[in-house]
Amino acid sequence: MNYYLMQQNNGVANIDINIQTGRIVQINEIYSFERLPVFTTENNFNELKDSLNKWISHRSISESRKDLPQILHDNHVRTPEALALKTLGLSLSDQYWFRPENTMYNWLNVNLYDNDFKQMKLLNTAESNLSASDSTLNGQLTKYWKIENDTRYLFKQSTFPFMQQAYNEVFASELLKKMKIPHVTYSIVEKGDMPYSVCPMFTDRNTEYVPAGAILDIKPKLNHESAYMHFMNCVNTLHIPVEKSQIDTMLAFDYLINNSDRHYGNFGFLRNAETMKFIGMAPLFDHGNSMWFNNLNYDIKLSQQPAKPFKDEQEAQIKLAKEQKLPTNLISETWIKEKIEQIYTQNPRCDQERRTLFFERVLARKRSLEMSHTRKKRKNRTYTQDYSR
Repeated sequence: MNYYLMQQNNGVANIDINIQTGRIVQINEIYSFERLPVFTTENNFNELKDSLNKWISHRSISESRKDLPQILHDNHVRTPEALALKTLGLSLSDQYWFRPENTMYNWLNVNLYDNDFKQMKLLNTAESNLSASDSTLNGQLTKYWKIENDTRYLFKQSTFPFMQQAYNEVFASELLKKMKIPHVTYSIVEKGDMPYSVCPMFTDRNTEYVPAGAILDIKPKLNHESAYMHFMNCVNTLHIPVEKSQIDTMLAFDYLINNSDRHYGNFGFLRNAETMKFIGMAPLFDHGNSMWFNNLNYDIKLSQQPAKPFKDEQEAQIKLAKEQKLPTNLISETWIKEKIEQIYTQNPRCDQERRTLFFERVLARKRSLEMSHTRKKRKNRTYTQDYSR
């Protein structure tokens, strides 16, 4: 079926999509390379088709989400991509959507920023309970958007055995607030026995989120480049106003809270959707899979902890963050302990032993970061003194 890939009311490309799979089978014409949702130097339509299909997949419900089979069954589709297509691929992360050929849909009438998406009837979704806002929510956890007092909030479940993700989001939010680092603010809502993390969207009708993964094909990765080097080179090639120290500070924060899920979709940049100019780094968000969220107490350890996106372990990744500026001096030991007790005592699955382990491990990471910073200052001071002689 023929569709127009749109950004707001701007035509980006004319494409054929298989409605059974939700994947592009052919690119017929590109109207604006500048407005493509992926950054590439490729003019080859087959290569570009692969990149766009990857982008579509990343904007669809994850294959690993436990309720996906039921969702697909209820909506009479086979794939998450086909599900997203049923609601025109609309999202609250950006302003891209798919307009079927020979239809009168326009951005004003379909966009999720101005319309009540719970009441929108798009294509053949009238028979299902699918909200137009939820079919492009990726990630493993069950989640949905809800409008309260004209504000769009994302609700996200936690998982067994400790139902800890929602509490981790709040703890991370409190840490980032104390250290004055731009972030998304989270709260907790209990629905039955299930804790949900709740946060407002950080985009708007003029500002969109560009995930880090979207820029990785702007230039080929050279054999001698690490994943970190390649990413920073892509940032510089696109002249994105983000300093290396901002990326390094993010990595240092992930080290502090043992965040294991900073993949290329969980950080990125803000961009003006009309001018296509990058604004800067997006606020930090999505820290649920941190704080040893699925480890038994016995396994809450400091070493050999998983990391993303540049290295597989925290110890290796933090070595990359040579210009990190995480102000750990703003979070005292007493404050950390009080926040852990205040937040995690609300979770009946986090006993005193677990909370004590959290405090000890975060404190150890804090001290490690501070010792590394002190050594760096001494090294720089020695180098400056030697150089001035």
